[in-house]
Amino acid sequence: MALGIVLGLLAFSAFLAIRAPFRALVAAVFFAPWAGFDVDVGLRVTAYLIFLAPLVGVFLLSVIKGRHAREALGSLGLLWLVIVYAVLWSLAQIPFLPEAAVAGGALRSPELRAVVQIVMFFIMIAPVFLVPWLVRNLDQVRYLVGTYLVSVVILASLGWVQLVIWVATGSDPIPIGFVDNLLGGAAGQRSGQFMFGGDVIFRMSAFGGEPRDLGAGLVVGLLFIQAGVRPRWRFASLVWPFLFVSMLATFSTMALITWFGASLVQLVFRERNNRSLREGIVAFNKRSLYIGIVLLVLIPGTFIAFPESRIVQVIELRTIERVIGGSSASGGGPAYLEDFNAAVIGFLRASPAYALTGVGLGNAHLYADPFLPDYAVFYAGGTSFVAKSAGLRWISEIGVIGLSAFLIWWASVIRRTARITAYRSDTVDLGGIIQRAGWSLLAFWLVSGYVTSQFFLLTGVVLAVGQILRLSKEKGSYRSMPYQLGRGPQALQRLE
Repeated sequence: MALGIVLGLLAFSAFLAIRAPFRALVAAVFFAPWAGFDVDVGLRVTAYLIFLAPLVGVFLLSVIKGRHAREALGSLGLLWLVIVYAVLWSLAQIPFLPEAAVAGGALRSPELRAVVQIVMFFIMIAPVFLVPWLVRNLDQVRYLVGTYLVSVVILASLGWVQLVIWVATGSDPIPIGFVDNLLGGAAGQRSGQFMFGGDVIFRMSAFGGEPRDLGAGLVVGLLFIQAGVRPRWRFASLVWPFLFVSMLATFSTMALITWFGASLVQLVFRERNNRSLREGIVAFNKRSLYIGIVLLVLIPGTFIAFPESRIVQVIELRTIERVIGGSSASGGGPAYLEDFNAAVIGFLRASPAYALTGVGLGNAHLYADPFLPDYAVFYAGGTSFVAKSAGLRWISEIGVIGLSAFLIWWASVIRRTARITAYRSDTVDLGGIIQRAGWSLLAFWLVSGYVTSQFFLLTGVVLAVGQILRLSKEKGSYRSMPYQLGRGPQALQRLE
């Protein structure tokens, strides 16, 4: 049943990709944070992948007959070397893969999974050429960013509905795995909760997947707003506080800490670009900075003034104690060494040569399984898994060689696009937004693989903006844009 429904949805998304490809891209952007809209058919399939995969097929057909599609591929530069290396090295590893019985069906057998993961890798990075292919003007850029913000607001709203019903009835109305179970998939259902002082604390998850997945999706929305993206909604000023409180309601240590770290990265680039920012953005940044200072003073002060408060104790349990004292997910060790990360690091320490080259896409679990911590063996032993950190996953699969080449390419894309925006005074603000959003999301992605979809979508948007501005500069005007960008805050309001 699950497979039939997935095939039916793929047929619909394929029709949409052929008839209205930009709408299919909008749908993929909307469902990027909806990790709970998934089903396990021997391979985990999400709504995001269902709308993205057919676009890849349509794009490949367009490459044959469309110059614009070929131009989108031509802009990838060094990324091509990363792709070729990842594919060829992964194929070369297949004859030497360890024999292992992996649970989860035929698609997770070592040889077949190795091939499937090559396809999944290509789909994962697909936004870097799909977005420049489909986005032709800055209006569409604004629409995509706005779509993501609408998506996370809806997702957070459903999360609060979930918590209200859960508290009132004692039953989780949207448990993790709800959609998979509804469609007859192979995964089970469970709820995000933990015990504190004899009480059960409910964690928001809604259709965002695990609480940490939802938290990660909400953090991306927060980072966009902090970077300077301001939705033109009636209650736009309430969006950031609403998303922030919703992120806290997930009780995700990873989400909170990575938001803080990524915000520091934004602060660095905010200061670097401050002289080029217009008055409206400077005012927004000052407000954000003031809020940050108040929080930095208020939070420690609350811990000191009310040490016995249950709310304070819960926050301390999910943050300070998890980082310093470890957690159940890390077996009492450092929080960043949770199960799969610890196993992959253990393998790379035992075989350091593989840290340079990697073991091929989707193969790390075959080598890291013996290094699983004792507490994780009962639920992860004999299964397929990857490192939770995207940076660690890439090192384990395509090595420091592949990750370094990718980061060099990515940094050049950000800098080149920001440089193009500097040619005109009315797009300088855009360059600041790109750098702050881009670098903060890169830091987030390297630490946590839960924002992989959002990271590559943003990279595609940056490439598209660079392409739009470059073509306009070559033509000597901005007539290819849907409007003439204004000055100061007006320019930004139109973009967002």
